[in-house]
Amino acid sequence: MLAVDVRTLPDSLFDFLCRFDDGYTDRMGGRDFDSGNAVDVRANLLAQIVSAVPCVDFDEYPVVPPVFHWNDGSRDPMNWAADTGCYAEFDPAAVQWIAQNVFQLSERDYQALLDRCLYAGEFYRGQNEAGADRFYLLLRTAITPGSFVRIESALSDGTRYEIVYDDLLWPRQLVGSYAASLELKQSGSGSYWSLARQTAALPVEETVEAPELFSLLTEPFVFSNGLDSWRTELRIAEDGCFSGSYVDNDLSENGEDYDQVIYYADFEGRLVNPRRLNAYTYAADLQSLDTVEYTLDYIIEEDDGWRILYRYADAVGLENCSTVYFYAPGAPVYKLPESFVSWYACTNPIGDTDLELPSWGMMNAEEGQGFAS
Repeated sequence: MLAVDVRTLPDSLFDFLCRFDDGYTDRMGGRDFDSGNAVDVRANLLAQIVSAVPCVDFDEYPVVPPVFHWNDGSRDPMNWAADTGCYAEFDPAAVQWIAQNVFQLSERDYQALLDRCLYAGEFYRGQNEAGADRFYLLLRTAITPGSFVRIESALSDGTRYEIVYDDLLWPRQLVGSYAASLELKQSGSGSYWSLARQTAALPVEETVEAPELFSLLTEPFVFSNGLDSWRTELRIAEDGCFSGSYVDNDLSENGEDYDQVIYYADFEGRLVNPRRLNAYTYAADLQSLDTVEYTLDYIIEEDDGWRILYRYADAVGLENCSTVYFYAPGAPVYKLPESFVSWYACTNPIGDTDLELPSWGMMNAEEGQGFAS
């Protein structure tokens, strides 16, 4: 199998992953079905097959699609009219076909889970007007997926896909990260996805030397509150040496012989030991940080008589710093420290639904300040 650009994956693969929710709990049976378990992740989907918005599209399979009844009082097998009168009926054979062919559920496991779902009241068994067996589901309690996915990596041979993806709720709430094996199969009515395996995807933390890091950081980094009142800016050279400045125009502070204060600092330093921690996170150690220290304040009077006091300050944003983290463009925003994201967005705004970092970011590991490039 070869690595695949996730942007080229079929839309139907995203649709399939977005259709199912993995949080089913069989409370009456005393067992939780969790996507962290490869067996349970197939079993937990049965109750969701029979839902108002199915986790799978019945039109893609050679089975009888469900029939939906909206406020239909003419046929109310479970006396649901007191609630909404809205329900759906499913052909048991269709549900079984999907459970076995789409989610690879064995006959034994299917029957066991079916019994538990019926006992727990997830849905009900009855007969329609023609006397055919049907499963009935009250639409008021149907599962409505509100999630979407971000696929992090993919391998494929053209029909089989090994992927690692994140399951998210709007706007950026991470539900879980999963590794899944899927296959695109053919049926008489078209093609469909079959989920062969899914497990929890553990974070890949592998520290390796990354001497190329500093050469990738070609743009200056800025730390500010986004109001143009103060900012720290620095540039990093290919050898890890950096230089920068800090300035704060404080109009609120004045004295007897001055009208405002400007805090400032010029500094330089060096980063060493660049390393990669995962696909989008790098780290380096702050070996040195030196500021050009002016011991005396001085006042400059403008042409209009406005008097400004210049006062030496520290390199704001690098206080107490010993380790610096770098986050690469495309890094998942929802997996980055909240403090970093908050500060980063002051300089380079991030939309509420943006999932990936638009440019390089830098964070003071000890204090959490975030710089944006």
